[in-house]
Amino acid sequence: MLIVDSGATKTTWALIQGEEKTIIQTSGLNPAVKVDLEIETVIFDELLPQLPSKEIRYIHFYGAGCKTWENAVRIQKYLNEAFLKSEIHIKTDIEGAGISMFGEDSGIIVISGTGSSAGFMKGGILEDIMPSKPYPEGDFGSGCHIGALILADFFNNNAPSFIEEVITKQRRLSFDELFVQFQNSLASKMISAKAMRDLNQFIDTEYIQEKATSSIEILVKQLDEHFGEGLHHIPVKMIGSTAFYFEDIFRTLFSNIGVELVE
Repeated sequence: MLIVDSGATKTTWALIQGEEKTIIQTSGLNPAVKVDLEIETVIFDELLPQLPSKEIRYIHFYGAGCKTWENAVRIQKYLNEAFLKSEIHIKTDIEGAGISMFGEDSGIIVISGTGSSAGFMKGGILEDIMPSKPYPEGDFGSGCHIGALILADFFNNNAPSFIEEVITKQRRLSFDELFVQFQNSLASKMISAKAMRDLNQFIDTEYIQEKATSSIEILVKQLDEHFGEGLHHIPVKMIGSTAFYFEDIFRTLFSNIGVELVE
């Protein structure tokens, strides 16, 4: 059996063989931001060479961007080609996170990583999902959106010197080329997320903490508006890299509206 947790940045594949478990890491497989060739390359060139066995009976794939049938079927197409005898199930990353965090219990799961999303789980089933537009109109509170706020300052010459130094050093494009790429929603999502990863060492600086707070405030407001009283009476748990790095900010902002995050 393969159990898969996939986002835009990375994919974790857990191969279960009896009592043995093998963990494999590949690039992300979010079909909302990956073209078909990228999906095919990750599965055939990154995953298959690392698998100790190709005899997989079941594949349970929980992925970002798989909420719509059109996106889910693109993932299924290449998994079917790679694993001809496997029974494959494609579900959203929210369902995977919700099951892992709540099991059969009820609760609201919030994901904040490269992107952001949230849903209400009950009895291991996703009963409600918060509507969320993709970046740049959505993904608030995510590493992508925080990175976009920082890049906007960079383009407007309002970023601190250490931000300019890191982005200038890490980028492979000229300033003008980078700016043009930033205007494309899919390209800018990945550029913004990468910018946030490149600046990881400066997460505790006042500047990045302020940018993160501005972005996370919007997400918390969205959650409060969508789930209403449920957010205040149902256990709320968070998962994702951005939730991890900015845990204190999330806890403070949730506390401000009377919500306590569950460990």
